[in-house]
Amino acid sequence: MYEKDGNKGDVHENSLENLLVHMRRVRAAIPVNQRLREELRQHLLQQQSTEAGGEAATGQAPHKPEAASLPDVVWNKAVPDVPYSKRLSRRKRWWWGVAAVLLLMVGGWVWWSFVAPLTLEAGHSRELTRYLADGSPVDLAVGAKGQGMLVVKSGVIELLDNQGHQFGQLKPPTNQSYISAAWSHQTNQLALVQRSDGGIDEIIKVPISINREQQRVDLAKLQADLGEAQLIFKAQAGQQLNDLNWSPDGRELVFTLKQNQGTSEVYILNDKNEAVSLGPGKNPTWSPDGTRLVVERPGEKAETTDLWLVQREGSNPVRLTTGQKPVWGRNGYLAYIELKDTERVLTYNLDGSPLFSVQQRLGEIRTLYLGKAGTAAVKASPEDILESSQLLIASDNRPGAPELNWLRYLELTGVQEPRTLRLDQVNRFQHIEFGPEGKTLLIVRKEGGMVVLEQIGLREKLIKAR
Repeated sequence: MYEKDGNKGDVHENSLENLLVHMRRVRAAIPVNQRLREELRQHLLQQQSTEAGGEAATGQAPHKPEAASLPDVVWNKAVPDVPYSKRLSRRKRWWWGVAAVLLLMVGGWVWWSFVAPLTLEAGHSRELTRYLADGSPVDLAVGAKGQGMLVVKSGVIELLDNQGHQFGQLKPPTNQSYISAAWSHQTNQLALVQRSDGGIDEIIKVPISINREQQRVDLAKLQADLGEAQLIFKAQAGQQLNDLNWSPDGRELVFTLKQNQGTSEVYILNDKNEAVSLGPGKNPTWSPDGTRLVVERPGEKAETTDLWLVQREGSNPVRLTTGQKPVWGRNGYLAYIELKDTERVLTYNLDGSPLFSVQQRLGEIRTLYLGKAGTAAVKASPEDILESSQLLIASDNRPGAPELNWLRYLELTGVQEPRTLRLDQVNRFQHIEFGPEGKTLLIVRKEGGMVVLEQIGLREKLIKAR
């Protein structure tokens, strides 16, 4: 602040007295809620007299309250003091609210984990690698989290990292070829079906060493160990071994033995290398707890196969559904391939009715929740099991060269009446396998003249009420 002297005309700083005068003016300019101040004072006095009257009624000595102090200036409002009993009540209500929220969270988790009807839903798809389709079957073995995978194709083993990049190839001994592989997560053991040119199949076992720095299989060590592999089972001439699968604890190995006449039988090889039959079937897969298996057996209708749930001894079989190539993930879901009759309408008449259509049996991937041991499926009725089956990946209904050539022929010949083209059944899904955590699904499918390995992300969702 500055002030101008009338006689001398110069400017000098305010004195302390002028500053105090200015502060009083500022305070006077700010309105004071005198009415609210008085009402609060009267309210406090009334409350104190009420409490004194209550003490007199109970025979207690009246308590002389101390003089209440109020602020000189009330800017907006003054909050009266809350009695201790009310503050305690508020604290109790707050703790009860916290407890209720925690209880709801725990109840929601229990309901989601054990009660809520859930299913798997396919998410993002990512192609890992592809090969030329030469007619040879493709087998896939997946390691534990971060250890990559093995692809058996055309008699050799290719090592892939988690991104699908090939970093090594293992060739069998002379006059031998690799057919099938299984990777135990618990014991890091690799089981292989090795077939000689003479048609003799045998199962060998080798340890798998992981390179910790590169987070993948030690290629040089595995190559050396294959030279000294342990023989654990040998088939007779004309018999074929396939579909290797380790038990969750890595102590037992299940496999398929195909006889000369074409029938297949499932065997369990225990830790003493003794083979025990589980009855007819193929493509066995273990339950997450190792107490049951799902096997594929011939169906009632021609060219169909059914999935059966059996005990590890092969007893108490329960039919689940129609399907093939099942795989039971650690999260309790069974994924399998099913052939479905489809009809695609290619063109329509002017009135909206179908004109030219195509009928074909196509493969699709479906899921069935069995839990860790399949106990719910044993108690459920066949209708309940069928109803709980959910579509995961649909078949590819895009028109191909046969449909387009057929349409071109109908156009050139001037056909105008409805026609239906029946094509041979196509199953583009050759192999499926859950990822190590059950959160992805690895699929080997045929695409034209190529074989594609892709990874599908999975997520759980609630089943909508029908």
